[in-house]
Amino acid sequence: MPSLLDELCPDYVGERRLVLAVASADAISRAFGAIDLTVDYSQTMPEGLVLPLELTIVSPSRSNFVRRLFRRTRPSSISFIPKEGGRHIVRLAEVGHNRWWGALAIDVVGETTDPHG
Repeated sequence: MPSLLDELCPDYVGERRLVLAVASADAISRAFGAIDLTVDYSQTMPEGLVLPLELTIVSPSRSNFVRRLFRRTRPSSISFIPKEGGRHIVRLAEVGHNRWWGALAIDVVGETTDPHG
């Protein structure tokens, strides 16, 4: 018989189950050039996701931080244009429900605008 804690918070809550990948593996990511990503939700089955989903993009400079909520549909692809070079971390996550997430680090070619970097 499972414990009450296992019923309230199963082991799979908070797992990394979304898979983000660069759409074109041979493309070079450059500042001010579009970067296209694909999102694979197959590891979330059979439970599935519950909206909203939160997209965050963290760049070297705090001023270029991006946050977006998907309230109506889950994105099959994500596109963004980095405004500087350096490492960018893209993360897509359930806001509630099972709190599943996925992330990808992308090294962008170009100058950084971070005064401390």
